Amino acid sequence: ENDTDKDELIADIFGSSDEDEEFEGFEEADVEAAKKKKEKKKGKESKAVVSDDEDGAGVTGQVENQEVVPDISSDEEGVNKDDIVSDFDLMLMRKKEEMRKRKKRRRDVDIINDNDDLIADMIVKMKEAAEDDRELNMRKKPAITKLKMLGHVVSQLKKADLHSAFLDCGVLSAMTEWLAPLPDKSLPHLQIREQFLRILHEFPAISQEGLKASGIGKAVMYLYKHPRETKLNKDRAGKLINEWSRPIFNLTSNFKMLSKQEREERDYEQLPKKRRVSAEGMTPRRDINNALAGEDNQLRPGDKGWINRARVPMPSHKDYVVRPKWGVDEGQQGKSSGKKAPTRYDKHVRAFAEKKKFSKAQRAVTISIEGRNMAL
Repeated sequence: ENDTDKDELIADIFGSSDEDEEFEGFEEADVEAAKKKKEKKKGKESKAVVSDDEDGAGVTGQVENQEVVPDISSDEEGVNKDDIVSDFDLMLMRKKEEMRKRKKRRRDVDIINDNDDLIADMIVKMKEAAEDDRELNMRKKPAITKLKMLGHVVSQLKKADLHSAFLDCGVLSAMTEWLAPLPDKSLPHLQIREQFLRILHEFPAISQEGLKASGIGKAVMYLYKHPRETKLNKDRAGKLINEWSRPIFNLTSNFKMLSKQEREERDYEQLPKKRRVSAEGMTPRRDINNALAGEDNQLRPGDKGWINRARVPMPSHKDYVVRPKWGVDEGQQGKSSGKKAPTRYDKHVRAFAEKKKFSKAQRAVTISIEGRNMAL
């Protein structure tokens, strides 16, 4: 059951390999449904009558069953005081609303600043550009809206300090629409594919829910399997797929964090099947001592089949995964040398003697004031 769940999760993120057609972008029905949803939302907003900001911001006029009241002139005092909102109160309400949206992070409070609004606005523009390109492609016109916007989008997505904010705001869904093929099954521009695949490598770890909801895994898998994709982009897409699928199988891509036991188990799992069986003891292993002693039936000079000439040495196909144990006792390491190590006092005495030796004045010939050793 665990393997089945993993297979289903892989199929949800990257698409099923059994299907005849892989991820092919968004169909016309999806685009039309999105348009109808927007028009319906606009129709609901137009029904609500919003009063003027100065008279009462955010107050919608609703039709109620009330009796008709005659108009009261400004000179009369029949105006209800509860219905009047002063400009000062309106200013305070707006200020509180702004302060509620702009929460500063102090200790454990999350930052909600203007970056979130800018990111959300950029994502909306990215989706609109993708929709415009699909419409242009359906009308047999060059789809260059995304290409015009590519420079600004890439400059924003390369900001490492905003990567987490981009992921939280749902930039992956917009990137999926940009990487999706056009209605005529053609791939997006090469610069878009190269830049987005490079940026996806720079993003932090993406959760499985984010990959599944955004559909970015299917878009990358489609580029990886497409026959007209470049080799460099296929390599980048393959690395992304490998990196995203490793957490599903509880594998790590950081080999520095592996312990010694995990390294040995990984080396053993990578052994060929024949050598793995021999390592488990199911087949007898050759003993080097017996081989040197001649117990094995080896060919010798004069035997049938002996080749009496030099041959090209063949490479060894052995996998050295068993580390030999240290054969030297720790207590005997200091006793290996016969000489006694000089102490600190001996070093100082030797250094002082050398200094005194070289401090004396060096003369070519010793001169005697008594006239000794003079050649007369």
